[in-house]
Parts: sequence; C-alpha cells; structure tokens
Amino acid sequence: MHEIADYRSLRSLPSHAVVLSTGDPMLAGLGYLPGEVVPGISSLQVAFARLKVPLTKVAVVSAHGKDHARAVAETREEVLAGRVVFLIADPAFSVGALAAALPPETRLAVCEDLGYPEERIAVGTGALPPAARGDLFVVVAGEF
Repeated sequence: MHEIADYRSLRSLPSHAVVLSTGDPMLAGLGYLPGEVVPGISSLQVAFARLKVPLTKVAVVSAHGKDHARAVAETREEVLAGRVVFLIADPAFSVGALAAALPPETRLAVCEDLGYPEERIAVGTGALPPAARGDLFVVVAGEF
C-alpha cells in the first residue's frame, strides 16, 4: 500500500490501481477519477438519520479546503430559503463564525467522527452554537 500525498497525481495512476478513500466519493470525494466507484454510507446519510432530518430538505455546502467565508454566506442563503444545510467542514472551519452569520434561533449540529465508536453529535443554536472538539466534523444548520 502507498499513501498518496499529492492528489494531483491521482489522474496519472495506472489503470489497475485501486484507490481507497473515506467518505462519499460523489459528495466531496474522489468520484471524479476514472474507473469503478464503490461507495459506502456517507456522513450526510448518517448525520441526517441520527438527527431525523429528511434528505429532501438538504442543501450541500463544502468548506473543506475552500473559502470559508463563501461557505458561510452560501449556508446563510440556503438556511434563509428554508433548506437544511449539510456543511462539509475542515479542521480550520469556525462553527462560531457560521453561527454569527445565522439568525440566533437557527439550529446547528456539529457531527463528529460519524460511524466511529467515538461518534459525537452536539446540538445548539446560532445564539449558543455547539463546539467541534476534533478535526473530522460536519455541520448541519437550519430548521430540523
């Protein structure tokens, strides 16, 4: 097994290579690569099942390795439109900054390590946001 440090090199892998990756390959993963995709249960499915939120209300926003201010603005827009946002965060993402941009009564859930024994879901509001304790988390925001 070889760990890939530079994701730009993925497109140059030989056709017989197998790439193992976490997460949903078509949500924020490596599904763009050629070859067969074998998905698992995504963090979106787990989070919404745990919170009992219908997937028909979801809007997905990615802040993972992207412009956090833009992700916060997109999340605010979607929440104000009545959707429940599933925000894919990265370790540097500030739940507090997101909470400050939302109406104070907006519900927020920080979902960490979903599917692992140490799974944790903390629920709060824009006025009293939950805190992320680790690096592997997503945020659900809206009316749920």
